[in-house]
Amino acid sequence: MFGVGGEDTETVVDTIGLRWTMENWEFEVPECSPERSVMRVRRCPWLEGLKRSNRESFASRICGPVCETVYQAWSQTINPKIKLERPKRLGRGDECCEFVYTLEK
Repeated sequence: MFGVGGEDTETVVDTIGLRWTMENWEFEVPECSPERSVMRVRRCPWLEGLKRSNRESFASRICGPVCETVYQAWSQTINPKIKLERPKRLGRGDECCEFVYTLEK
């Protein structure tokens, strides 16, 4: 439908980027290649919702497991050899969320 196809980390970035753009996330992609891609989220609407409902204290327990489950499954649907690392997380107090996708050989 959107002309996106492939089985590498660029495809992961393209498809997630479409979703995040439609949902008004603030993010950047400082690195994008078929083997390794990095996405950084500066504003997450889900975390903003927790803040508005005075449930920000749950962020450190919710954000990690939810995003890891959703976005690891997302990438593995594209290619089971793509792995996700999350070195930074807004819900943990970091300046951004970082999603690092690596295509294993």
